Order: sequence, then structure tokens, then C-alpha cells
Amino acid sequence: MIKRTLYFGNSAYLSLKDGQLIVRLPEVVSNDTLSASFKNDAQAKIPIEDIGIVVLDNKQITLTHGVIDALQQNNVALISCDSTHHPVGLMLPLNGNTLQNERYRAQLEVSEPLRKQIWQHTIIQKIKNQAHVLKQNGGDDKYLISLSQKVKSGDSDNAEAIAAAHYWANIFTNLPSSVRFNSDQSFSQGEVEGKQQSESAPLSLGEGSGVRRIGQSNTHPTEGKQSETAPRSFREGSVRFTRHREGAPPNNYLNYGYSLLRATMARSIVSAGLLPTLGIHHANRYNAYCLADDLMEPYRPWVDALVIDIINSQGLQVDLTKEIKTALLIIPVLDVMLDGETSPLMNATQRTAVSIYKCFTGEQRKPLYPEFAKPNQSSLNV
Repeated sequence: MIKRTLYFGNSAYLSLKDGQLIVRLPEVVSNDTLSASFKNDAQAKIPIEDIGIVVLDNKQITLTHGVIDALQQNNVALISCDSTHHPVGLMLPLNGNTLQNERYRAQLEVSEPLRKQIWQHTIIQKIKNQAHVLKQNGGDDKYLISLSQKVKSGDSDNAEAIAAAHYWANIFTNLPSSVRFNSDQSFSQGEVEGKQQSESAPLSLGEGSGVRRIGQSNTHPTEGKQSETAPRSFREGSVRFTRHREGAPPNNYLNYGYSLLRATMARSIVSAGLLPTLGIHHANRYNAYCLADDLMEPYRPWVDALVIDIINSQGLQVDLTKEIKTALLIIPVLDVMLDGETSPLMNATQRTAVSIYKCFTGEQRKPLYPEFAKPNQSSLNV
């Protein structure tokens, strides 16, 4: 069943009755000129079991403890936004699986070699998916495809950052000229040095959100010199979009989209009986969702592709409008291909989380990650 994502951007009263979320508008409730029957008809009723994510984006929203309890009992991710309308809080249930203790132990006992193998597969699929989005938007995917074939255990050569530098330099090449980007002489500093973010970063994290494990190189082998074999966009004098959480639009689009993706993945991890805090790669001691940040990596390109579609249809806006947020809220139901089957992204993240547990116990050798559907072979025949 596809769960619903609910966004509340206006003041509202949220309560619980007969297993349903009751939504009432304050201006209707406080209006004494309206009849009781009209007020009752003006209420929205949504079964709790149909909800997957709730986003609260207004300081005048009031909800009962009964609502919070029901949402947690049904493994709903509850997201709260700050005064700038960006997600900053995420509430998940403490007990999301009947075998939770057993699964925690398996997660805690994972060996370092297995962590590195899982991370290798994670980065390989992420780069492949980035290559697809780049090609679909008129770019050349050959460099990224080649790079995905060279990822080592634990991504010891930092292929993720190298791919990201190329990807971000070429994915937003048709944006309006009024949007100014930083001009680099070589690789983007934030991408090459492990894409480390502030340790106090809010929920709306950008590309990567934790520090690297001890022994992981944080620099690219060619840093400080021009590579003769690097793509043209890497060379001196190029001007490009820079992926940074506090950067110019469409960074804000990506931040918002990644926040929804992160909440979706965290919800699936809890449902699978795993600790979202204990990652396989991300290891920031201030980050409560390291595993979610790990597993969402191959899913990021779906957010990128959606952002491009939104910009193409609505233009590039400096601020996130209600229309833009509404368009981004479909992220949990985007179609992805997983193990040869098409399914909504939210369902796919659940299968990914379960597959990670199976990797921990030795039942499965590789995690299940999504890929973009390949063109129908018959349609390619002339």
C-alpha cells in the first residue's frame, strides 16, 4: 500500500477520533456564525494507517498527544519545520520491529570489511544513477559510468566525491543566467574534501552529512594540480553550479527534497528494526541518522531529476513557494526500479533497509538499491 505524505502549511487543529486524523481550521472552529453541521462537514478525516509522512510547516498548528501516539504506533515520520520553512526535526518510533533487539545486535557486530563492501556497492549504484540523470538531461554519462566501475572497497579512492564534482558541474547547465555560481580553478572544495558538513547541520542536509571513518582519505589524488584526463568542466576557468547547503538556488530545492528522502529512509530503517544512528560509513557523533544518510545515497538522483523537472515547468525561484513544495512532496511515491520490479520509492526504501539487515546476517551478499528503468529494448529497434 502506498502511504500518503501530508503537508500542513497553514494553521490547523489536529486531533484523533476512531483511528482517523481529524483536521480542523481555526477560523472555522472559532466562527460562531457557522452551524455545527457546517463545521463538522468542514473537517478533513484521514485514516492514520494511510499516512507515511507528516510535515508541519506552521507555528499555529496544534496537535494532541493522541495524534502523536497514533502516528508513532503506525511508524509515521513526523517532520517539523523552522521559521524559514526548512525541515529541522524528525520524530520516529523507538520500537519499530518485533525483533528489534536481535537486529540491533547484528548491526552492532558488523565487521569493518563488510561495512566497506556495502559502502562500495552503495557508491557504485549512486554513481550509476547520477550518470543516468546526467544523460537524460543532455550530458555525457561515459565518465561517470567508467568511474563507477573503478570504485574500490570502502571507496578508498573517494570516487563518490570525484563523481559529485563532475556531476554537479554538468547537471544544471541550462539554468537562467541571473543565477550566479562560484568559479573554481579545479575541483569544488566541498565535494573533494569528503563533502563534510557542519556538525550542527539541521535535518535539511545536502550531499553527505557526516565525517569519514578513520583511515579514509579526504582528498582527491589530483588535488592541487590540473588533471590531463579530467573532463573539460574540471579545468581552469570553468564556471559551474556548486552544491552547497547554503548555496544559491536550486540548492534550496535539493535541501528540501533530500530532507523528505532522509525522513523516508529513516522511517524504513526503524521499520526494519535497525538503528538509524549507527551508519556503515557516516560517523558524525552529532548525527542521529547516519545509517539513513548512508542508504539514501543511491536514491538522491531521483530528487535531482525531480528538481530539474520542476525548474523546467515552473522556472527557477529564489524562495520555495507552496507550489514547489507541493511538487517535491511526491518524492516518496516516485517510481523506482528495484530488483527488476517497479515500485514507489517509499516501498523501495523498505526493501533496501531489510536487505541491509540480511547483509549483516550473511543471508545476502549485496544490498538492494534502486536503478532507473532502462528503455524498452523493442523501442530501440528501427
